[in-house]
Amino acid sequence: MRRLLALTVILAMWGHCVWACAPYFPSGYLVSGGYDITRMIDVQFRREVSRVLGLPYTETDSDSEDSSLNTRQWALSGEMESCELSEALGALDWKERNDLVRQYAAFREELQNLVAERGKQCADHEEKHREWRWGDKKGDPPVLAPCRRLDMAAYEALFARLPKEFALYARGAAAYRSEAWDDAIAQWTELLALPPGDRRFRTVWAAYMNGMASWRKEDFPEAEKWFAQTRQHVKDGFKDSQDMGNGSLGWSGRALLDQGRFAEAINRYVEYAQIADYQESGLVSLDMVCAQAGRSKTDLAVLAEDPVARDVYTVWVVSHSRMASSRKEWLDAIRTLPADVETLEPYRLARIAYDSGEFDQAAAWLDRVEPPTPDGQWLRAKLLAREGKLAEATEVLHALDESLKPTDERRIRDRGDPWLTISEGDMMRAERGVLLLQQQQYAGALEEFLRAEFFPDALYIAERVLTMPELEQFIQTHAEDPAFTTPRKRNGEDCFLDAYSYGPCTTPMALLRYVLAMRLARNGEWAKAAPLYPATPDAWALRRSFRTPPPDDYSGKAIRIGQLLQRGRDTSQPVRERAQNLLEAGKMMRQYGLELTGTFLEPDWAIVGANLDWPEVARIGHKNAEFGPSQDELDRYQQHTPRVDKRFHYRYVAADVMWECAELMPGNDVLGAEALYLGGTFLKRRDPEAADRFYKALVQRHPNLLIAQQADKLRWFPKEFTDELAYSPRNPQ
Repeated sequence: MRRLLALTVILAMWGHCVWACAPYFPSGYLVSGGYDITRMIDVQFRREVSRVLGLPYTETDSDSEDSSLNTRQWALSGEMESCELSEALGALDWKERNDLVRQYAAFREELQNLVAERGKQCADHEEKHREWRWGDKKGDPPVLAPCRRLDMAAYEALFARLPKEFALYARGAAAYRSEAWDDAIAQWTELLALPPGDRRFRTVWAAYMNGMASWRKEDFPEAEKWFAQTRQHVKDGFKDSQDMGNGSLGWSGRALLDQGRFAEAINRYVEYAQIADYQESGLVSLDMVCAQAGRSKTDLAVLAEDPVARDVYTVWVVSHSRMASSRKEWLDAIRTLPADVETLEPYRLARIAYDSGEFDQAAAWLDRVEPPTPDGQWLRAKLLAREGKLAEATEVLHALDESLKPTDERRIRDRGDPWLTISEGDMMRAERGVLLLQQQQYAGALEEFLRAEFFPDALYIAERVLTMPELEQFIQTHAEDPAFTTPRKRNGEDCFLDAYSYGPCTTPMALLRYVLAMRLARNGEWAKAAPLYPATPDAWALRRSFRTPPPDDYSGKAIRIGQLLQRGRDTSQPVRERAQNLLEAGKMMRQYGLELTGTFLEPDWAIVGANLDWPEVARIGHKNAEFGPSQDELDRYQQHTPRVDKRFHYRYVAADVMWECAELMPGNDVLGAEALYLGGTFLKRRDPEAADRFYKALVQRHPNLLIAQQADKLRWFPKEFTDELAYSPRNPQ
């Protein structure tokens, strides 16, 4: 549903991901940027730590709510309390029992009203404090009023009739709701002093809530002690209807964290995450503990000495590779360990060293990885590439791709489009494409990007790097390859028509044929281009405008334009007929130019519906000389630049055809004037300077036509063309 919503937004807006309030577009290596051959892929902490802990992992859209922070912390579940109270009152007749349960429910409702009232007080206080903080800060900051105490006298008669453990628990709950933490602890501690047989139902609840009250008092050691007692009472067989024993693990970890005992907190949250219902909460908490440990001035050597904490924190540092200080400090802490201490997967330490720029250290740790792992081999390929051993790096990735089972591949969330995930295999293929591009193996690079479904990057090679004969040869070689002739799917959905616009193409091969067709058309080879156009246009046209519909027959329109241009330039034909053919050709080239001769990338950016002035192709602006384009690649890129290197370049081409038409006509000729008028209007909004020659020629060559006189008066083009004459022949008499 979210992906459908995202695509709906994309269709409506068609902007780039770096602009505010615009849709997202997938990242790439060559065109939009976002990925770098020298960087390892981003790793998601919760997924990776799940692998380390041997836990199943399910992708979630967002951090789930901490289970231990829900209403269980108040231990006032109405349904459960009523059932357990009714069970405890089993010796009474049903009328008296029901009457007590009803009165107790009324008491609980009053507690809930107190909670709602306090919630409103806190919200109002926060608003006043915000106004003070962002205002002139005159006077003292607002102070939150004390919580109202519940009038317990009205319930003493009820409590006198209840089992003592329920009465004590209720008094403690009332004090807790009133934020009288010490009073609450006193009541619950008295409950826990009762003989075990008299506190079957509320022992676990009282210990748990003592922990909560102590935590609210910021007495964290005491809170941790009570949470430990909660779990012991569960082991001793006391009723735990609210699963507080397991829930106390999370709060015990929080109490340890608040004391700065990070290694112990990590161990506690690992234990917490092992419980299926609390796994997501435990993983989120582990992320939080590691982040706080990284920010604090704690001695990371303490974490390094604890085997569990060491493994978890190593995964956290890997998944937060951009935090340079954390990487260096953790490597220093690991180096303090004795040489015989086993560490979690030396690959991860190699990854940290690599991200820190310690490439020799990374290679040394990789040599300790036995047997080689996919992640380790991927990292080794990057080290080889940095050493300039591009062919060896390519071979390592190729062998890795063949050995990696699709079921073992992790999904990597795209940096540009948060709704999109990419498989490890596709990332490796794309990186092989970059390596082959560096080695000037352009056809091989194109194949890798297509197989990786990095279509914008594939377009860069097909449109601007390969020569037309090379592209034709590639199409012929792979014409029957199922990888290029089958519609693509990603995340279980048809993804070829993704956030970018590929026209009416449905397969990679159709896209390549389309690119070749447009290149041939730009080169004037219309007849050769015609059969290569997509056969069945549909709603995914390049043009995102309701004003100008796409052509209903790409090939037919291309053939027609080619014929008109040929006739218009045939000097054996009558001049006026030639001009009429050129006029019609110019109109069609303006109307259908994007679909028939446009560029997916620079300068037209049809890949985004031609609705954006996209920045320069990231590959061309690459500052890294080691992995930037070669001179041969740059020469090819410039060689295949359209004749007019401006957005909507086909408008300039159509305008030139109109100029060619006007040149054939004499002065004061309606056909010549119309050609100049249309040629100028093609350009006047985006490039007034280029349109100026059409305006001047219209006024100077056709002074006896009304359209020229209107233009002269306006000093620009009128809104509409008119073919009226502006004079009457003089009477010879």
